[in-house]
Amino acid sequence: MELRSARQFSCASCRTLALICSACDRGSIYCPPCAPSTRAERQRAARRKYRNTTQGRRQNAAAQARFRERQRQLSRMPKAVVAKIVMDQGSLPEPPCSSLDAVSLPIISTNLICHFCGRPVFPQVRLGFLRRKERVETPPRRSQGEFT
Repeated sequence: MELRSARQFSCASCRTLALICSACDRGSIYCPPCAPSTRAERQRAARRKYRNTTQGRRQNAAAQARFRERQRQLSRMPKAVVAKIVMDQGSLPEPPCSSLDAVSLPIISTNLICHFCGRPVFPQVRLGFLRRKERVETPPRRSQGEFT
């Protein structure tokens, strides 16, 4: 099994130390248990911000109109049909476990693994990001009419 280099970081949400291998590393700053809830929180904030714009208000008004029309149509149906429609939609999915219930992320161990994919990593971990390769400066392009 191939060992990969890894980066150790402190989760920006719960301050837990986590390891991420070079294959999984995309600049993550949240551990696997905190990432989905933090993403959902940021998306809610973005939706709130959008709803306060003119375009967001118009879209919300149109959605409310569609909702009221659906409610009007349901109120005209017999109750047995409405109950069947509600039952066909199914129950709500189970909520994911909270970060307190999640498995703790071991850092001090002889067999270190990536907390994202589970692959083994080298025991010497980085604390910073990998550096990009230096770009070679290219001369500016000449326009079609220029000759030297």
